[in-house]
Amino acid sequence: QRMRGQMKKCPDVWDIPSLNNMAHERTGYPTQKPQALLERIIEAHSEPGDLVLDAFCGSGTTVAVAQRLGRRIIGIDQGPLSLHITRRRLLDQGLDRPLHISTLEPVDHIPASEVSCYLESSDADKWSVRLDTDASQAGESPELWAVEWNPAGESFSPDAYGRFTPREQPSIPMEEGGAESPRARVRFYGPSGNVSERLLDAGGVEAANLLEL
Repeated sequence: QRMRGQMKKCPDVWDIPSLNNMAHERTGYPTQKPQALLERIIEAHSEPGDLVLDAFCGSGTTVAVAQRLGRRIIGIDQGPLSLHITRRRLLDQGLDRPLHISTLEPVDHIPASEVSCYLESSDADKWSVRLDTDASQAGESPELWAVEWNPAGESFSPDAYGRFTPREQPSIPMEEGGAESPRARVRFYGPSGNVSERLLDAGGVEAANLLEL
């Protein structure tokens, strides 16, 4: 009688909602997992002070949650965007121990200010962002570029991103229907955490900013 209407045994399905577009924890990384999922996994399989390793850390949910729950953490990823987002999440929630970041690949040095980017069109409705670099310059080289087409509001949700390679001139096409007057927000991520942003329209660069993220 006391158990009527109540669950009799532990279910074999975890009911954890996926992240919606307005979720506060959303970073824009395409494979991001909910914090509630990682909280349950980490609390079930480790104790405070244990070491948690995520060899493909993506948006950094595992390492951020593990750090908040008092675990020691190691996060690994080959994507500069992943490392930048993970670093930002850890700094935003506060750290109780030093954060060490190691880069295994040497990079050529080209400052983001020396990277030209502009909109170009090969047809009336086919637009792309062109990145053009001068490899003779010196300074901190961006590790990653990211492009958001027709941005709306303050949040940044990249439609395309990739590793920055000096001496290349990549062209990033707008994948879905073109526009007569498209706009693009381009960000360059540096190895020390610096982020520079350009706002582009068909007439050139609207604005250029050094961001503190």
